[in-house]
Amino acid sequence: MPDQPLLCPLCEASSTGAVSVKLRIHGCAACGLRFRHPQPSDAELQRIYDAAYADERVAEGSEDMAGTTDDIARQYVAQLLRFEPVVGRRVVDFGAGLGSMSRALAAAGAEVFAVDAFSADHLAQQGLRAFRSPEELAGLAPFDGCVAMEVIEHLRHPWALLEQLRALTKPGGFLFVTTPNAEGLKPRLALDGWSEALDEAHLFLFSPRSLETALRRSGNQKLQRLRTAVRYSQNPLVNAARAGLQVSGLDGQLRYLAWS
Repeated sequence: MPDQPLLCPLCEASSTGAVSVKLRIHGCAACGLRFRHPQPSDAELQRIYDAAYADERVAEGSEDMAGTTDDIARQYVAQLLRFEPVVGRRVVDFGAGLGSMSRALAAAGAEVFAVDAFSADHLAQQGLRAFRSPEELAGLAPFDGCVAMEVIEHLRHPWALLEQLRALTKPGGFLFVTTPNAEGLKPRLALDGWSEALDEAHLFLFSPRSLETALRRSGNQKLQRLRTAVRYSQNPLVNAARAGLQVSGLDGQLRYLAWS
């Protein structure tokens, strides 16, 4: 019998094919999702995270587990504030890492609930309300909003998390998500050389179309893609070049706000 077609884990279309044999990455022609198949085992992922977390701790907390510096987190919050006030509002930071986004939200006046299975103790030592899983928040819901910065690409079932965060949020509450952009300039030119694809812990790489599909299927009705420039470097020339890519949608990151 011929091999059964590999179905897209998001839209279940059979129009998938290998886009990088070397990296075990397949792509869906229907929704644009890129996904690693087969996925690393739990033990393999644990080794990756243990090494990454140790490296970040050595850096004395200058970046969280997603690589979001304090400066970048403040820029993210500034973009959020253009659409949603956070003063006095209860906001979940899922995948909080070493706390950059949580601290930026708290500085803007939000009551923050930081969730991270690996760094909850470290977050608590900073004075943050820290939890290890969304299930621990059930008795505290509903919340005004949730943020998940550079998280969903790491999960075996990212749409399940999006549904879970939506369920924790009040009707009309916001969800702020960032993730690598599988249709950015670098992956278009050379997927095998793109750092986000080389990271074995990245199980899914979203296009704008596939992320919008996942967000809508998770109960979000209104979506807003953010294209405002974020300064990732101290070099003004690098920032200027990246700003052009961000405005055009060809940069390496997707940033979306979503409302139910």
